[in-house]
Amino acid sequence: LVVFGTLTFTRNIRWQSATAVWAEALASFPNSYLARRELAAEWGRAGDPVKELELLESVTKNWPDDWTSWNNLGIACAAQNLRDKEQHAYQQALARAPARHRAMLYHNLSFSYQNDNRPDSAIESYRTTIALNPESIGSKHNLAILLWQRGDISEGFTLV
Repeated sequence: LVVFGTLTFTRNIRWQSATAVWAEALASFPNSYLARRELAAEWGRAGDPVKELELLESVTKNWPDDWTSWNNLGIACAAQNLRDKEQHAYQQALARAPARHRAMLYHNLSFSYQNDNRPDSAIESYRTTIALNPESIGSKHNLAILLWQRGDISEGFTLV
């Protein structure tokens, strides 16, 4: 009982954060998809985007069919203003995602185009988002703003 108590106490000291838990899991199982993905998320929450990007890039390299990791990579790239990598990641996610998730991914891609000062691409992508999900209020709002900026005021008003 003393041995197990000591082991538990020692483990609890090492595992004082989720980052430490997942880092140890990855050290123990270097080819673990789950450990890489979760540690990347923890690094993102901890404010270390360099480590987050490094792990997400390794996840998408080793498990290229996982659309959620491509989406997470896009989000991480967005936080670093890496627009080309961000847009590539969202396009890869779109190519792999089930149909029910494509509206969200198109919205992410649209927002990236908008932040990249590519209004025509953003407008086209927002229209695709709305066609897939007519209830996408955020996409309608952003599309209306882009249309108003372009001078298409009447079309923009039909969206809001």
